[in-house]
Amino acid sequence: MGSLIYLAFRILFRHRMSMVMLSAAVTCGVAFQIPNMANLAGYSRELFTHGVLRTMGHVIVSSGGTDPLPRADATLARLRALPFVTGAAPRLIHGGVVLSNERYQPVRVVGIDPEAEQIATGFCDRVASGACLPARPATDQAVVGSGLAQQLGLRVGSRIRLFMPYQDLGEVRYGKQVLAVTGVLRAAGGFSAVDNAVFLDRGWLGQFLDANNSATSIHVYVDDPDRIASYRGALQQAASAAKVQPWWEASDFVSHAIEANRAISAISTLMVLLAVSIPVLAVFTVNVLHERRQIATLAAIGWSRQALFGLYVVKTAIIAVIGTILGVAIGLLFCLIYTRYPLFSHAGFVVRPALGIESVVIPVVSVFTAAMGAGLWPAVRASRANPALELRED
Repeated sequence: MGSLIYLAFRILFRHRMSMVMLSAAVTCGVAFQIPNMANLAGYSRELFTHGVLRTMGHVIVSSGGTDPLPRADATLARLRALPFVTGAAPRLIHGGVVLSNERYQPVRVVGIDPEAEQIATGFCDRVASGACLPARPATDQAVVGSGLAQQLGLRVGSRIRLFMPYQDLGEVRYGKQVLAVTGVLRAAGGFSAVDNAVFLDRGWLGQFLDANNSATSIHVYVDDPDRIASYRGALQQAASAAKVQPWWEASDFVSHAIEANRAISAISTLMVLLAVSIPVLAVFTVNVLHERRQIATLAAIGWSRQALFGLYVVKTAIIAVIGTILGVAIGLLFCLIYTRYPLFSHAGFVVRPALGIESVVIPVVSVFTAAMGAGLWPAVRASRANPALELRED
């Protein structure tokens, strides 16, 4: 084996230009694909964080219609009793209009339990300025999303007037409440369910809408998001007649966007593998044609077909190893650059590379395998050389 490696290095260094071209092909493949897949994974991570974890949760339990869930607290208690549930936050959602300084904005009014939201989503930790809603029911305090604060020029201490429609004996009436802004949330990546919302105490909002002990939905978080499908039966049993929806059914945009990212990753990987394997195959094939005399000489002095095959496999492996090492170093360097200078950053939605098995190991293994596979056919051709014919022709 040692002689094979030594001879393979000698042959490669004798054809330095071919060695540089082949190593560059493998290097470019790995160096391109690592940051490419890492950025796509980072985009999917941001989508999941802002569009699922901070907006809807892993599973949504609702009435399935426009009516609130009756006896929501009892349903909430059964859901929290499940061993795999790490948090469950009830929300009472209503429409309204906010008026401030002669400017108005239609908003999503969300009644929450601050303590439950903090446990489930870290809601209070996302308050950029001011304070979270108090644990005690408060009728005159609100936390607003960053988008709403920007549009209406709100800050901590601002007074707003909230108008909400409600039904009274079959007639639509409008109620008004003056609120003090106690906190402004960080930007939520443009998701209007958070950015353009007003968050109030659920108990007070329920009394205002004559819907005590009710919630429009309960947002459930589990210990392992990959096992949501297997948890669904137990969740449905705890929710009784309520509708149980995993996040991918509740949000077509987020689920389709993540699926599209996976498709883009697969297509880009295929393109990179072709871009690596074709030049490796072509250059090694040409090298075999140019080295027919050397191959015939080795066969004439007793080298077996297996040894000749192994020689060219070792040459391919050397190229693949050198190219992979350089590609990993360059790819990780680009990831560091993209981490410091993200490719996309808007309204709290920041795409940074997410390094992991999918973004590092898969590109390395796939490109290395493609390079080795492309070198097999030239190795087979070298092992089939006829020394008598080649030397006679020479």
